[in-house]
Amino acid sequence: MEILKKQEYQQIKNDAKKIKYKINSLLKEKKYVNVCKILDEKWVFELSGKDAELFVLQIMKNIQIQEQTMGMRGIFYNRNINEIVDIYESMVLLLRRIEFDFPQEYQEELLYYMNERNLSWVCAIGVIQGAPYLLAKEEVIDKVQKIFTKG
Repeated sequence: MEILKKQEYQQIKNDAKKIKYKINSLLKEKKYVNVCKILDEKWVFELSGKDAELFVLQIMKNIQIQEQTMGMRGIFYNRNINEIVDIYESMVLLLRRIEFDFPQEYQEELLYYMNERNLSWVCAIGVIQGAPYLLAKEEVIDKVQKIFTKG
């Protein structure tokens, strides 16, 4: 792992801040396709490996595209970056409870949270597939499918 010099770190931070400002503006204008295009730019994709929020937005962009392909509004609908990142972090926490076989009532909090935040099953599966913190992805997907069919 390479240690960044202060100047390099500052440049990354500034570049990421500019991109996130632009993305938030596009989200506010409901220009979700444009958000996806920005995140698909090679240099933004590379920057996403150095900024946690941009990393999360890459995962959520894939969910947005899948949901729109299926005729849904998409995870970006009426949200800003902070809300999208919060959803991702909460979903990871709830999915890790499932991964580690917490008691059933803790596992079912996923459904409550998803209903409360108006999230689709596509979002849950997309977070499972994209989150590096979930190691037993196939097992978690199976468990989540069981929770969905019960709920």
